[in-house]
Amino acid sequence: ANAHTPLTMSGLLASGAMRQLRLVSPTLGGVTGVWAFAAGQRTMATGTAGKPRARGELPPHIPPKSVQVKQRRLYKDQVHALRKEWMAELAQDAVEEKARKAQTATDNVAMMEAAKARREERRRERLVRSAALDAARKERQATQKIEGARALAQHQKRIATKMEDSFATLALDATAWVSDPDLAEGLINEALLNPYKPHAP
Repeated sequence: ANAHTPLTMSGLLASGAMRQLRLVSPTLGGVTGVWAFAAGQRTMATGTAGKPRARGELPPHIPPKSVQVKQRRLYKDQVHALRKEWMAELAQDAVEEKARKAQTATDNVAMMEAAKARREERRRERLVRSAALDAARKERQATQKIEGARALAQHQKRIATKMEDSFATLALDATAWVSDPDLAEGLINEALLNPYKPHAP
């Protein structure tokens, strides 16, 4: 109430009731939960008609002992089957891994053999190239030797021809200024034995 509203007994009672409702209303859900829990506990302890449960009697949501045993047996069988399946998968994975490693080893051996074959092939090719180069070098040396011998022979032939021409000229000169043929022949022989010029000391 504000300053302009007169206070009355009915107004005070109404405001008190509203305050009580505001205090109780937030806890209604909690009270409902407590009631439900208490009812469940009472149902667990008693029968459906509210009477006390007999000794050994189970609640409705719990199956009988025979059903429980059957369910446990089925559960164990299912777990055992799953375990066997899992072990079989592990064994299959181990076999596949072993096969993969064996295949990898085989592939590695094949790769090593192929690399070895390539190295051997390259070695043979190098030997063939080396032999071909040696043969070409020897042939070139033989050709150069033959050409050198031919050039030397031609050079010697030119020298011999030049010397013969010189000897012929010397013979003519000797016969020209020596009247005795024997003396001219002696001069020619001396010129052959002595390569120096006649006027050399």
